[in-house]
Amino acid sequence: MPENDAAVERFIETHGLLAEADGMPPILGRMAAIFMLEPGPFSFSEIGERMQISRGSVSTMTRLLENLGVLERITRPGDRQTYFRLAENPVQVFTQRRIARQQRCVEAIDDLLGKAALDLEARARLAEIRRHHAEMLAASQASLDRHRPTT
Repeated sequence: MPENDAAVERFIETHGLLAEADGMPPILGRMAAIFMLEPGPFSFSEIGERMQISRGSVSTMTRLLENLGVLERITRPGDRQTYFRLAENPVQVFTQRRIARQQRCVEAIDDLLGKAALDLEARARLAEIRRHHAEMLAASQASLDRHRPTT
């Protein structure tokens, strides 16, 4: 990837801003964008050099991206370094996790509505929130089903 390509740098920075808007570190979004462009594998030092961040930041961000299903850790025979690459089907993994979070929210609302004595306004608000999550669940599941990789 050309280092000075303005469009590429804007793409990377935009993903940093998107991550920040979601309450995550901007470095996380930037790192994810770099792996979208170049799937790797990259060593800790290669990631740190490319992003101009410390080994500690590389460690924290790669761990977060692993937990999100975006990156996977690999090793090479005879090499003591750890490498990271874009996970296989990261969009599907990320979508599955989003579906699970939305499902938990729907279940929590259902549990509350079934057990708590709430006023009509609170029930109406919760019902609206539940409807929204149910619609997002259905749309996410439909998208996941349409784009499921064939094996």
